[in-house]
Amino acid sequence: MLFSDLKALVYGMGRAAGIRVKPRHHRGSEAENTVALAKDVLVAPKVPPDVEWGPQAVVTASALSAALSGTTIEVTQVAACLEAYVAARLHNPRAIIEH
Repeated sequence: MLFSDLKALVYGMGRAAGIRVKPRHHRGSEAENTVALAKDVLVAPKVPPDVEWGPQAVVTASALSAALSGTTIEVTQVAACLEAYVAARLHNPRAIIEH
């Protein structure tokens, strides 16, 4: 998935699923931007928190964290984990929240 698609997913559907990531400009390469966005998502406040959201959100958040913590970061894996994490929060019955 391209960075522009990930950015649209995170800032659009991710925010609708309670991921309160603050938009910012990413000025690096496609790979650097993808990693930075994934890190932003991990540290962003979540409403409700992943633990309250359900086990799939916790599992996919852990997978995203693991993908970012290796000595060699595989950007395609980070992108796939980021997409899975947003999808896990979005496809939860509690995904319709008030803004």
